Amino acid sequence: MAFFIMWWDEQSMETKKIVKNLVNNGQLSFVNGGYCMHDEATTHFIGMIDQTTSGHSFLKSELDFIPKIGWQLDPFGPSSTQASLLTSEAGFNALYFGRIDYQDLKQRQNTQNCEGIWDASANNGDRIFWYLTGSFSGNYGAPYGFCFDLLCKDGTPLYGVKDEMLLARVEVFLMSVKLQAERSRGHNVMLTMGSDFEYSAANHNFRSLDVLIDTINNNPGMKRVVSTLFSEFDGVHVFYSTPEIYTEYKYNEFKTL
Repeated sequence: MAFFIMWWDEQSMETKKIVKNLVNNGQLSFVNGGYCMHDEATTHFIGMIDQTTSGHSFLKSELDFIPKIGWQLDPFGPSSTQASLLTSEAGFNALYFGRIDYQDLKQRQNTQNCEGIWDASANNGDRIFWYLTGSFSGNYGAPYGFCFDLLCKDGTPLYGVKDEMLLARVEVFLMSVKLQAERSRGHNVMLTMGSDFEYSAANHNFRSLDVLIDTINNNPGMKRVVSTLFSEFDGVHVFYSTPEIYTEYKYNEFKTL
């Protein structure tokens, strides 16, 4: 939020109106909403509260927006204090985080427990949905080979690619999705298609993402691949989404699991 606030202060009233419309339409969403993303290991609780309050106050006063999702991408160790007091008690429905001990990560990947319901506090009865970002890898970002930013070295654009090569690359992408699906339960997975300093050339990213989504959903050449990789499901549908929407989907799924 610190960077967004600095950007916001430089914008014209016309640009601010466009941003407000995007927020009202659900096209632009804010997760966490704090002035920064605080650590959880040795940070004093006063600092954690103050920076969260600062960012939330700005969002409420300027955009009439109240964050519903906690997003702790880079803390050194998730804490029950964060999950309870600064997630559940702060009105959030979920907590998404990146870092996790490698032994814990491996066990969760092998047992389909990379997301779930966290009983964060026995005293307050706080329960939230938690999710391990970065395709359940313990960090964040897109699957390897599918970072479309100009600064990335592990991926190339999908637009302008010949159909045969395009289908081959999308098949590799779906194999990553299958691996992620096997590490969780239910019918939905979320891909975090971005990382540090990316989307500096946003149109470059979104053009490739548009091609990726359209190819999976509409290209007849993908039907065999989808039916083979995801034989236990009726099919695969890919779309732009938000953590709020994904959380709602997962809450509904966990009710039946």
